[in-house]
Amino acid sequence: MKKYLFLIPVIAGLSYFTLSSNSTGCTTNRSGSDTVAGGANVGCGSFGGGCHGTASTNADSISVVLDSAGTGNYVTKYAPGKNYVIHLIGVNRSVLVLPKFGFQLSVVKAIPYNTLAGTFGTPPANSSVVTVSGLKVLSHTSRWNAAGGTGGAGGQGAIDSCSIAWTAPAAGAGTIKICGAVNMVNNDSLAGPDDTWNTKRITVYELGASGVPEIAHGVTVKAFPNPVTSDLYVELNNAESGTYHVSLFDLNGKLMNTQAVEMNSNSTSVNINVSNYVSGIYQVVVEKDGVSATTPVFKN
Repeated sequence: MKKYLFLIPVIAGLSYFTLSSNSTGCTTNRSGSDTVAGGANVGCGSFGGGCHGTASTNADSISVVLDSAGTGNYVTKYAPGKNYVIHLIGVNRSVLVLPKFGFQLSVVKAIPYNTLAGTFGTPPANSSVVTVSGLKVLSHTSRWNAAGGTGGAGGQGAIDSCSIAWTAPAAGAGTIKICGAVNMVNNDSLAGPDDTWNTKRITVYELGASGVPEIAHGVTVKAFPNPVTSDLYVELNNAESGTYHVSLFDLNGKLMNTQAVEMNSNSTSVNINVSNYVSGIYQVVVEKDGVSATTPVFKN
């Protein structure tokens, strides 16, 4: 693997910026700024070659989630100053064997975009947080190993992931974007078409002064087994009585399954058969009274 360059989107439909990177991680040199309007990914081939292709590909399924202090309760709103954990996850959906991967992760304000939001904690092993044009970017410092996969490490269904603690910005920061990129490579030390990359961003809203919990009355949600092959169980605990909707979406936002659950006790479990679904990342969404919690699951 020579060098590659990720595109990390910073606001939907407006612009992307690009970061120069190689097998030892992100550099402090910015290779382009607002190079593409309209939300198109162009890859790094346009900036001088020596990289892994010019187009993102759905051969990499990418998910970014905000975890409420590492409890497994994934949220779409943040409380100012609260501690969270951000997970960046990639799955190899291709038939290629891609045993190594690299990544970048940043958190920016939605308005004005390209402005730092919050503070990263201590980076995990073999990664670092570097400053790129005023932003803090979490990046690998050496090639990471993919976990599992058909036919050996890095095969179809292999999961690549990293996690880092993050402290939300002070009140008034408003809506933020968590932006991630993952590059899965065949580790042949060459920049070729078999090396694939993709990007993902999520929008996270600031909670108001009332601090309304992300899911009604603090119910906790657990999805297992994860990864799953056939039967997925979604467990709700500490739930008040009422109707909860449990839905499963693919990464394109397609509704795969939904069930209405009437809670008469403080816990219940819902079964979803996913045996006929393709391998990749799905999102379990539990909703009640207009608030929700989202949990990623991995289908082998």
